[in-house]
Amino acid sequence: MYSQIFQNGHYGIEAIDCNQTTVYKNSIYDNNINGIYFGGCKEGTIQENIIYNHEGSGIFLFGCTFVDILLNTINYSILYSGISLINSNYSLLERNDVSYNSFLSFSIQIKIILYIISFS
Repeated sequence: MYSQIFQNGHYGIEAIDCNQTTVYKNSIYDNNINGIYFGGCKEGTIQENIIYNHEGSGIFLFGCTFVDILLNTINYSILYSGISLINSNYSLLERNDVSYNSFLSFSIQIKIILYIISFS
């Protein structure tokens, strides 16, 4: 792991209106809202992170396009889903281990969507 990000008042990592952002190999835990939040981001990657014990979602995307979520471990999201995508398009979700979340493993809410979801 590269960074340990924990016990923050809101998000572990927050990215707003960014392009080509990568969040890679971090341990993100015990934050008050979401582990990772992307809002309005384009062409990003969230990969190989260990994310657990958040009040909100482990990973939350809002209004994003082409953000890939790969090979993450997401556990114990207390109030929401392990991975939440709202108004986000063209995302690849692949080989994530999402378990022990209070609501759902995945929550996808949008009108036009192209997702490829693969479990192995």
